[in-house]
Amino acid sequence: MKIDWLALGLVITTFLLFLCLQSQLKKDSLPSFKLPSLYGVSCLSFKIKSFFLVNWCYRAAFGFFILAFIDPHLIKKEESKNSSSSASSVPIEGVAFYLLLDHSSSMGQPILIKDQNFIKTKLQLLKEVTKVFILQRRFDLIGLMEFARTPQIKSPLTLDHSFLLKELKELKVVSHSQKDGTALGYALFKAIHLISATKNLSKEEAGSLQYNIKSAAIIAITDGIQDPNPLDKGNRLRTIELEEVAELAKKEQVKLYIINIDPAFASKKFAPNLRQMQAITKTTGGKLFLGSGQSELENIYAEIDQLQKSQAFLPSFKNNKRRELSFYPYLIGLGMLFFFLANCLESFYFKSAP
Repeated sequence: MKIDWLALGLVITTFLLFLCLQSQLKKDSLPSFKLPSLYGVSCLSFKIKSFFLVNWCYRAAFGFFILAFIDPHLIKKEESKNSSSSASSVPIEGVAFYLLLDHSSSMGQPILIKDQNFIKTKLQLLKEVTKVFILQRRFDLIGLMEFARTPQIKSPLTLDHSFLLKELKELKVVSHSQKDGTALGYALFKAIHLISATKNLSKEEAGSLQYNIKSAAIIAITDGIQDPNPLDKGNRLRTIELEEVAELAKKEQVKLYIINIDPAFASKKFAPNLRQMQAITKTTGGKLFLGSGQSELENIYAEIDQLQKSQAFLPSFKNNKRRELSFYPYLIGLGMLFFFLANCLESFYFKSAP
């Protein structure tokens, strides 16, 4: 019940003043005539005995008018019938992933899918297994970045995974040699800064429900090694070394997972590069994976899914709506009813001489 306490105080004060004034008038020694009264006589009729009802009706009318002036409200909370279940399942805490997908010219090479006896390009295979991973992590922030000579953000960190899947579907292999290359270090460097900026922004913003990033990871999938475009020679940022990137990731608490899908990467020719990638991922608490087939990639994503368990936290609130019920029209009606009843009794039933 909602009450205007100031109005209630004014009404009570007025009522007390009215009672005091009434009692004072009775005590004043004004000139008056004393007339005989029948009160106290045991043989009084019911009509005489019930005359007090007139005064009580007036008092009841006055009381209802006072309550109407106070205007009491009844506030009722109800669960919204139109609220969807998804509205209360929006996560406010979880893991942030950035998916870095190599779309250099070599990713357009066809490969044979043994399980399905079907030929796909490396990029097609990568898009299919990545889609499954995105669908499994529905409570986590996921961003998408393509990289070749330079990294391009396809989607920032978001919970809108439908938009993410749309951008993933439109991913294509570079067709121009000037855009080709494998600037893995530059892509990792950019993704780390984006995750860090998102964390800081979430902490700084107040007054609304923010997403709390409990942990962060980058999954980079490539079929090559750190191999910037020759046109970028001398550009420190575009040729940044993987070791420097790993130190930055460790500082920002971002784990690096690198998946190399080139079968030749496990050969002796690439042994130095293999050890380098193993070292930088281990530095951050991540891991290097090798796999070229669909089942292998699915297993790798499943392992990362287990390593980076979702810590999604869902707010436990209900979608309630408030409904205010105001009683003053009913109180005014009752006051008028008792006032009318008192007048009728006084005019027609309890007639008195002038």
